[in-house]
Amino acid sequence: MKTNKMLSLVLGFVCVFGLTTTSAELNTPEVASNLLSNGSFEEGDYSPIESPPYWTWDAWQPTAIFAWDDTEATTGSKSVKIDAPTPNDARWIQTVDVEPNTWYFLSGWIKTDNVGHTSDFVDAGANLSLFGTYERSAGVFGSQDWTRNSLLFNSGDDEQVTIGARLGYWSGTTTGTAWFDDLQLTPIVPMDPHPRWKILVLVYESVDFTFTDSTGSEHRFVSTLTEEEKERTVTAATRFAEIDVPALTSGNMVPELTIRFPDRVVTELEYSCSNPSVPGGNGYWLGPTIARPDLDPAFDSIFVIWKGQGMDPGTGQDYSINCYGGLTWDTGVGQTFASAEIRSVSDNQENVFKHEWGHSILFYYDAAGYAPKPVVDNHIDAFEPAYVHCPTGEEYTLLDQNGNDLPDETNDNPVPNGVYNNDRGFTHDYYSGTTATADQPTRCLGITPEAWAYGGPVSHSGNIPVVPLPFTADIDIKPGNTRNVVNPRESGGVWVAILSDTDPTSPFDPPSQVDIPTVEFGPDSANAIRFKVKDKNNDGLGDLLLRFKIPETGIACGDTEATLIGETFDGESFTGTDSIKTVGCKHAKHPKKKHHKKRCDGDCDNDKTHQGKKNNRKHHNNKHHDD
Repeated sequence: MKTNKMLSLVLGFVCVFGLTTTSAELNTPEVASNLLSNGSFEEGDYSPIESPPYWTWDAWQPTAIFAWDDTEATTGSKSVKIDAPTPNDARWIQTVDVEPNTWYFLSGWIKTDNVGHTSDFVDAGANLSLFGTYERSAGVFGSQDWTRNSLLFNSGDDEQVTIGARLGYWSGTTTGTAWFDDLQLTPIVPMDPHPRWKILVLVYESVDFTFTDSTGSEHRFVSTLTEEEKERTVTAATRFAEIDVPALTSGNMVPELTIRFPDRVVTELEYSCSNPSVPGGNGYWLGPTIARPDLDPAFDSIFVIWKGQGMDPGTGQDYSINCYGGLTWDTGVGQTFASAEIRSVSDNQENVFKHEWGHSILFYYDAAGYAPKPVVDNHIDAFEPAYVHCPTGEEYTLLDQNGNDLPDETNDNPVPNGVYNNDRGFTHDYYSGTTATADQPTRCLGITPEAWAYGGPVSHSGNIPVVPLPFTADIDIKPGNTRNVVNPRESGGVWVAILSDTDPTSPFDPPSQVDIPTVEFGPDSANAIRFKVKDKNNDGLGDLLLRFKIPETGIACGDTEATLIGETFDGESFTGTDSIKTVGCKHAKHPKKKHHKKRCDGDCDNDKTHQGKKNNRKHHNNKHHDD
């Protein structure tokens, strides 16, 4: 196996119960719209000394300079800017209505110039926050190009929250310049198909750690993974994600796996336990603080593999510096972190992955409140079994028929209804939401399909691009005809006017703004066959008139209204609806043979032919250790 330092194995798969599908097919949910108004800062009559519509600013000290900026932007041409020449806590803010006890995802882009760190209690830099609370995103410091930033939060009892695009914080003033753009606030909603957790396995090949014991003596610990150990890790991690997780979750989770070998020697470890076999008596572990340089925020879960068996090159003494086979941190609703020592990684079972990642997902779904309470403890005692299968109450197989401990379960010899059996057993049941306490066997616990539907710390509905709701345009079917009479059995055409709007806050000029090939009319989404410009509502501005073939519209007898949808050249969607009255439907007669003159509905001059190409477009819408 090639184990180049830059090796990054990316494994994505969907193969559940014989059904194979692609990743693209797994990510097409209905996504909630952005709850923030003008989060792109593009709306309104621009002035660098004015605030963009819906936004105001606030600061601890009056020295902050606020600007609606047209020199920097991620998309479009505008953003908002804060310049703090002296230490300050300054913010652009907007108050939004929310539902109580609901999870929301706030995201946006931040660019910085010389944003400083602070010795204050909070070192926040440029961030996104809930104003009036202690909820904030990670800070952006120094001089950084546009960086995506986000915050996952629960609204609690609140029915309103105030969003802050912020430079500084409570007890955390700072200096520098920050720009903010494309801010979005969306509720976290369940998705179908379920979001795919992104798992990153970090395999550390070498440790060279020097530590001092309580007597002041210095010791050195060195370990290196063998080629066989690296190969074993890749095989076990791949099987875990490809086979075990889809089976354990009953098809509710199909993860994406990436394996990386960080290109560095680990020179620090953190204290984790008392270990008499280690010189000085302390045991150490490779935890999230040590792995921080390699943690990638694009992943829901981090799983670290390292080697705790090594030697002191000075004395030649071999010893294990670790205390446990696996260790998992409770990170709340943040990126999960689990780890295992290489000797726990088998070439014939993935039990350490199943167990430690099990801790991770139980911690996460408990903190998020998506899973039923109480949270499952995935340590099960053979002599005092706390859990049974739900809803049958069947006990798990934890001992052999003589009451002795069972041998380790392997892929070749799974224990029916045991702890790690992929198809039926304790781990399967809490991964699938079908375990229960022995005293309430019909009250199912664990991670239910409904919980999996909300996704993970990263892979959730809030990270799906928001599709803005279409704006409403005024239309007039058969302009000049107040009854809007349409004969669905007629083979001719019907004119529809998209009317201009002179509202200064949101003006609309259809002739110059509407992308005609995107316009569709009626239930069958007919495209326009002609267009012309004429002022039909007498406001002094031209309106866009489009002609459609009646048979292509899908208008049927008895319909009382018809809808038109389309997009502007800027990609904004719009919709308009007008009433109609259908005629010619009660008694169909055989047509008489006669010559027909060309019909123009009273408006034949200056007709122009427009071949509308039909578009396919979207119709809106504390850590835990294990021995």
